[in-house]
Amino acid sequence: MPEKVQFIGYAINTGPIKVGSKKQYLGLADEVEDYTARVALLKTVFDKAAASSKVDADATKVLVIPEFFFRGQNGAYKLSTVNGHGDPKKKGSRGLVGELQELVKDKKWDKWVFVFGSVIAYNAATKSKSVQVSDIIMPFYKPTDTTKLNVDKPVDNNNFTVEEFFRLIVLTTELKVALAKDNQTKLLGNLDSLAKLTATNLIRKEAIGNVEVKRVADAVNTECTRDVFTKVIDSKSQQKYAKKYPFDWTFSEDKSKALDAYNISLIIEGGFEQIDQGFKNTHIAMKKYKSPIDFIKKKDVDNSVAGLYKGNVADVIADLKGGNDDEVSHIDPWHLLKYTENADNIISKVDVDTASENYKALNNAKDYGETTSTKRSWVFFTKQVTGFNDAAENLDPLGFFKVKNLTFAIDLCLDHAKGVSKAIINGLNDNEMKVVIDKVLPKASQTLVQGATAGVDIHLVPSCGLSISASGNVAKTNGYIFNCDGLNYKYEKHTNIKPGDTFRLDIKGGLLDTGGYKSMANTSTTLGMAHTGLMKVTNLDMGLTNKSTFAPVNTQTDMHQEPMAITEISLSGSPIKAVVSGGSPLSTITVDTLFNQGSTTKSLGNLPTYSHLNVLGTINDVKKAGCPGGALHIYKTVTI
Repeated sequence: MPEKVQFIGYAINTGPIKVGSKKQYLGLADEVEDYTARVALLKTVFDKAAASSKVDADATKVLVIPEFFFRGQNGAYKLSTVNGHGDPKKKGSRGLVGELQELVKDKKWDKWVFVFGSVIAYNAATKSKSVQVSDIIMPFYKPTDTTKLNVDKPVDNNNFTVEEFFRLIVLTTELKVALAKDNQTKLLGNLDSLAKLTATNLIRKEAIGNVEVKRVADAVNTECTRDVFTKVIDSKSQQKYAKKYPFDWTFSEDKSKALDAYNISLIIEGGFEQIDQGFKNTHIAMKKYKSPIDFIKKKDVDNSVAGLYKGNVADVIADLKGGNDDEVSHIDPWHLLKYTENADNIISKVDVDTASENYKALNNAKDYGETTSTKRSWVFFTKQVTGFNDAAENLDPLGFFKVKNLTFAIDLCLDHAKGVSKAIINGLNDNEMKVVIDKVLPKASQTLVQGATAGVDIHLVPSCGLSISASGNVAKTNGYIFNCDGLNYKYEKHTNIKPGDTFRLDIKGGLLDTGGYKSMANTSTTLGMAHTGLMKVTNLDMGLTNKSTFAPVNTQTDMHQEPMAITEISLSGSPIKAVVSGGSPLSTITVDTLFNQGSTTKSLGNLPTYSHLNVLGTINDVKKAGCPGGALHIYKTVTI
């Protein structure tokens, strides 16, 4: 049955600013405060969208914001900042993910799908050790492959895995009570320290010198194993006992290795009430290619800016290999497919690497979720990071998801130009992939990818410096592809224009947008430095380098730009103590602190040039500034 869909883009510049000849990321030094302010801005924007008379109450609203919306002053957040740490007594307990879920859980967002551009995060490599599976007492933490005798597990600074540390907390808590009650041990003194030492001895299988203490310890260990450890069988039971025995385990960083960097998009279906449903409504897509724009190169950084790239993060944050390579591919999370690019840097050939060790390992694996590597960028929300489980689990980061009856694909920026979604669909539907597909994708995702050979209903492209690619499209015939970009304007161009030249404008006397696009300009003589674009697909071509054909949506008649006119962000309820305020609590913060609003006036001769239609005019100077606080681009409802 046809679905009514309304596309809405939040056009705002998400690029860095220039400081002299260098570049600088905008934002606050404190990562939690930085995302708190950005979420507060989105709350205002979303409320304005919901209140707009142009919004169709009956349609499914798909609201997209640009790539790089969440990255902070250092260019990326720690992964723990994104995930949260779970301690309600400390700020940032829910993390950015939790705050975004909280933002859109109200019932009024029931028919809204929010695409949160992208979040840039980084994570240090973890120290690990080999553990005998037989020594893992809690079933929840055992590997899915029951044939394994040993597994590598990340450890904390004391060389405890999270499972060992969890048991340590339980044993220490119960030993304090038992030692104090026992007639022989209660006289020993300093029982708190004794309980912790004895619990450590038990975990590490070390000798316990005092016979009476050993007697009590063995009894407590037997009791805890029976009543607690063996009952931690899943996430629900883990959280139940973690509530009774609170603990805070953090993996030890291996600083000898490069940081892992992630560029991911969070897609959240709004309108849920319970937090468990929020996680079910949250989809994750990960960018597979890193482009030169993704991170400021160290030579481009203004080192006079206090706090920028603390600890020389710029040297290693760009990708898993370290350094700032111009382009790094993480297109295939399981490293099972071989990709060939043509002269236009578009993926032109996909082969299944049946000779690879990963292919062989997966072919022999028994269960979905068993990973062949824990070092790859696709291990994003592993339970080892969130603290619920230190066993790496498989993730489906491919960017295909379903909301009610609508199927979606999402490409982040350069991935779209390369044709990543199209390559994935072709590669994963290869006959040789069918042998291992059950090991890397859950059934629901397999169904989506298999069905995508005929195209998806909606193809989304959040970007920062890109527009829609005809060869990268995977939206079906009569489906739609939607782009929201945080860097470029999209005006019709013509060559060799000089200041004072006559050129063509739109019917309103302003600079004319390219068909299907709308630039975030607040007057006829400003560029805006952000845009949205919407195309209806008239013919899908799934050939890797073949081009689909589009019918551009008329943005002059079928799109409404609603300037946000926001210069300050209200922080009511969440005051922050930012560096910009000298540590004093702030109730408001300027948008310019977080985003490049642009104010430079340049001669038209220094800018790209324009022509179209039959309206003539002369403009000598054009400002880069757009709408303060960005603008909502609300498109008329379509039927898919």
